[in-house]
Amino acid sequence: MNTTRFRIAHISDLHFAEPTLSPLQFFSKRWVGNLYQMFSRSKYLDSSQLEKLVDQFIALKIDYVFITGDLTTTSRIQELRHAADFAAKLQSQGLRVIAIPGNHDHYTRKACRQKLFYRFFPDYRENGFSLKDDGLALIPLHEGWTLLALDTACATSLFSSQGNFHSKIESSLKSALLKIPARQNVILMNHFPLFEHEKPNKTLLRATALRTLVASHPNIRFYLHGHTHTHCLADLRASRYPIILDSGSTSQITAGSWNMLDLASSEATVHVYRSSHSSAPAEQTSFSWE
Repeated sequence: MNTTRFRIAHISDLHFAEPTLSPLQFFSKRWVGNLYQMFSRSKYLDSSQLEKLVDQFIALKIDYVFITGDLTTTSRIQELRHAADFAAKLQSQGLRVIAIPGNHDHYTRKACRQKLFYRFFPDYRENGFSLKDDGLALIPLHEGWTLLALDTACATSLFSSQGNFHSKIESSLKSALLKIPARQNVILMNHFPLFEHEKPNKTLLRATALRTLVASHPNIRFYLHGHTHTHCLADLRASRYPIILDSGSTSQITAGSWNMLDLASSEATVHVYRSSHSSAPAEQTSFSWE
């Protein structure tokens, strides 16, 4: 890894799918997800095209791959295995994969209660926090940079896909931010958007509390998320918020997107790839700070 700069690939909403016809699905929310997968999502999402990213990430000399949730469709064991196999391919090439769950990864109450996601992906139980138990991981990345990863996903009712920044996670985040020196750059990673531009049944509960906390810590340089399936890059520093990056859904057949971040201690460049097939970024934007 370069001693002064490093590179992150930000992908999201991979939605590995393994629909089931088992009648047992009718005892959970899974039948809703399977119907939607068969009649809608399968027409515009194809997780198999993610395989092309492995060679591309190697060629681009990516150091980290951040996955901001929804690796699966209905949190089935088979889907989690497919997602874990994809992550393992990246890791076998020397890339460090850091993944957090989205609402589809805690899709049913059983999957959420048993925390099935963490049977296949690390808990990052380090520096006094646990992503699985505290809803937060504190991960030193590189010289001058720290990652704070949140798990705000939860099981919801039939036609809801909300998250919850509940008070326990808020307390953990406050404690973590106090541990990080003010001059240290922070990336905050969550599945859900910071701002409520989704339908009410898709928003993050207690997002106002999260925004208040984020606005009070100017060393949070980036807020990375997914969930919307729509790419977004917004520099909100003039409003005391960080640079917002939504990966979009990297698995979309015609509009798959992802971000590459080139980071140094006082500057960054974001390269936006508008298609998982593209070998060159559609655009790039540079940022700096003191």
